Amino acid sequence: MAAPLLKSLAESLGSPEPAVRLILSLVIGKIRFVNPPASRLLLLLLLHR
Repeated sequence: MAAPLLKSLAESLGSPEPAVRLILSLVIGKIRFVNPPASRLLLLLLLHR
């Protein structure tokens, strides 16, 4: 589910998919302090293949 989203996002940004995954995980890590359960769920959805 999230893999096609990451692939299209990577293509739109002109960046390799692993770099996009890293950036998103860092952004989600910053959200973690605000709402930990939501950030974990979002991270799992984005990194699921």
